[in-house]
Amino acid sequence: MAHNIYEMVLLVQAALLLLTSGLLVYPVVAYARNVAYTEGIVFLALAFFATTVVGVLDFVLDATTAANVARVLGAVFAFAGVWFFARDFVRIGGSSDRFGDFGDHVDAFGGDEDD
Repeated sequence: MAHNIYEMVLLVQAALLLLTSGLLVYPVVAYARNVAYTEGIVFLALAFFATTVVGVLDFVLDATTAANVARVLGAVFAFAGVWFFARDFVRIGGSSDRFGDFGDHVDAFGGDEDD
């Protein structure tokens, strides 16, 4: 009996994760031109969906190998989602300037270099 209760709780959680995925994707689909970072949102929604699939495969269907594949896929989706948010702020190679070009130097007291 207890095993069935755990499966029911997991299925309720899975349904809520599916709802979350849908609520993340809906504004992106319906209002795509008004939403920033649409790719990132879609990939993070896919990561939520993969989490749901992992739970159902691993704990309800006892399909460990398929669940592990879904885990890796979910991690790739999560990485891609974060990358689409961060890609505008990440510079790889080329410049020795660690923090980028912030224009004129401002000292700790708010004055410019010329003061």
